[in-house]
Amino acid sequence: MKARWRRARASRKRDRTLEFDELFERIRDNETLGSIADAVGLSKARLGQLYNKYFKVFFGNRSGNDRIPDCIAKRRALRRHSAERDMLRRDRLMGLVFERARTAGCTVETIPLQSAKGSGAVSSSMFYANGHLCSLRRITSQTRVHPRTRRGYAHTSVHPDILTRVDALIIASAVPGCPRRVFVIPIAVYRERYRAAHPERPISLYVPTKKLPAYHGIRQAVDYWQFENAWHLLPPQERATSPAP
Repeated sequence: MKARWRRARASRKRDRTLEFDELFERIRDNETLGSIADAVGLSKARLGQLYNKYFKVFFGNRSGNDRIPDCIAKRRALRRHSAERDMLRRDRLMGLVFERARTAGCTVETIPLQSAKGSGAVSSSMFYANGHLCSLRRITSQTRVHPRTRRGYAHTSVHPDILTRVDALIIASAVPGCPRRVFVIPIAVYRERYRAAHPERPISLYVPTKKLPAYHGIRQAVDYWQFENAWHLLPPQERATSPAP
């Protein structure tokens, strides 16, 4: 095909500036014929002729129209990846969670916002880790000191509806003066504990800010320390269709 291309290009002045490899790479990268035509200065009709004659055979003999869904999917994926990079750059706690999950060998995927279909926007509160749907809670300040033990706790809350929708709750703690921590808690832990919660009232969760031994045998209902960086509790699985965040 390259030899045929070179011979034909030599006899056609308008096509002499086009390189076979350049067009091949653009087509392989799932650019639409229209966008390629604009980039190389040809009409879409002329590029369609070149595609059918020289390139179609390399892409399953699919027509330009048949390739459009793949091109659209590629554009959306690029926008999504760009939105993810921007979000992780702005949201340090989300970035911390993704970094620790990937360091532990997890596959982490953002979830596109259905309300912004095609825009590339992604959820900042839900994501997939190894195919498990996770809900993220951020903690940035200590809000409670136990009157008896004088131990500090940070507060967050979840709606009871979350207990039925996700596979795990991820708590990212960045309390000033304390190490940054990420807790990976399978949602079954909370389902058992809060199964009788009021369906319309948020559930308050108090997370310790320092790792200390039990005080006089008094233990929390949820031992958060056993879940610190516990990504192994989310083994790889096939994920379901992305939910509406």
